[in-house]
Amino acid sequence: MTYDVVLFTGFAEGTVKTFGAHKCAHELRRAGFRVLVVNHLHQFTLRELKEILTLAVGSNTLFVGFSNTFLQTSLQSVDPQVVKKPFENFLPLGLPAEQLFKFHLHSINPNCKIVVGGTRTFINVSNPYIDYAVIGYADLSVVNLARHLKYNDPLKKASRNLNKITIINDPVAEGFDFYNSSMSWTDDDVVVSGEQLLLEISRGCVFSCKFCNFRLNGKKNVDYLKKYENIRDELVYNFKNYNITHYRLLDDTYNDTEQKIDIMLDLVKSLPFKPVFWSYMRLDMLSKHPSTIEKIIDTGIVSMYFGIETLNKKAGTVIGKGYDPQAQIKTLQQMKQTYGDQIFLTGSFICGLPTESQASIQDSMEKLISGEVPLDAVIYRPLQISKNEYETWQSAFGLDMTKYGYHEIPWTDGNEIVQDVNWKTDIMTFEEARNICSEFHDRYNAIRPARANPIKVSSVDIIQYKQQLFAHLGIDQ
Repeated sequence: MTYDVVLFTGFAEGTVKTFGAHKCAHELRRAGFRVLVVNHLHQFTLRELKEILTLAVGSNTLFVGFSNTFLQTSLQSVDPQVVKKPFENFLPLGLPAEQLFKFHLHSINPNCKIVVGGTRTFINVSNPYIDYAVIGYADLSVVNLARHLKYNDPLKKASRNLNKITIINDPVAEGFDFYNSSMSWTDDDVVVSGEQLLLEISRGCVFSCKFCNFRLNGKKNVDYLKKYENIRDELVYNFKNYNITHYRLLDDTYNDTEQKIDIMLDLVKSLPFKPVFWSYMRLDMLSKHPSTIEKIIDTGIVSMYFGIETLNKKAGTVIGKGYDPQAQIKTLQQMKQTYGDQIFLTGSFICGLPTESQASIQDSMEKLISGEVPLDAVIYRPLQISKNEYETWQSAFGLDMTKYGYHEIPWTDGNEIVQDVNWKTDIMTFEEARNICSEFHDRYNAIRPARANPIKVSSVDIIQYKQQLFAHLGIDQ
């Protein structure tokens, strides 16, 4: 049997499934469409992709879709910093392979469309092999598009760009009832028994950090949470049908309110198994509310990702994270003393924040390298400010960077990142910040070798996944 929609997705640097395409597939299935999701796109050759099309595409297939959020092309694999134009590929193999892919697709069904979506999709996309581009959350857009192609329903929030590609621009899925929404995985998602899946428990962030351009910032109430019963049903179903116990939580800040933590703790206690979670956290919130730490551990969190950004109080205050850095360091120390290697703590930092001197940055880096700040993994990145013409949603820095002391300067040859501003301040330039980060990682990795993250033990085996996918489609290997 062929499919109404085939979706391709994947993450080049990991073996955990990505979520967006699977969520779109779920909404399409609820609307009556049969959908196949092919994950780990980077692991397939062009020959294998054409074999999948041969078995999965028929006269009923409306479109083949691609998520570009985590897509990495051969150009990026050579030097991920060198991007000469806005990203618009849909295959890791590049434009020549895309031409052959579309030719094979149309040899099966000349009416089948190619659709792209994901966080790197932009309005002025010009790839000649793309028919539709979907901007933002696509829960409603993909169903509307499928109904448009099958039943000629009116296509909502759509327009043609200068390159004659139809853009569907509903970035926040306006009107989508997230609280009552559901998610289920099926055999057409090719779930490998015991792998780590993704679990969306909320959509939106209660904070509004100055450097962040997330389109759902500033949520005020817990109505951005998914319904308790729907989260529980998903967890129980996946455990009974696929033996899934490990999850990467899709939740912008797990500990933004104690009410949410209590809800999750009650939910976990009601389950027939003990889940294991990875999630984003606010370290300052743990410092302010230390009683929540034990609750968080009890909900099954073993791996935490903190966007700490800076250990400089003044710079932290400017961006909206000005809680006492020493109190936060003390919280990390107490957590590691109490739980040791039971938990894995990752911290990310930004080089180039307003008012923070290079001396302050170097002082923070020395504390990380010495272990005074006891993190199991550290990520240091230069501040990135996106250009207006490539980003619909802007951070406070992006909207008025001169207010915060940033000035745009020309790129030097070979270093251009078209989506980002090349900035300078009275303290440093973007390129200096990038070099500082690179040098730090070299030193940190040499002195403090990485410890295994306990949440990663359940990642899928790619060979097993491909075998199950091909068997599901009836492809002989």
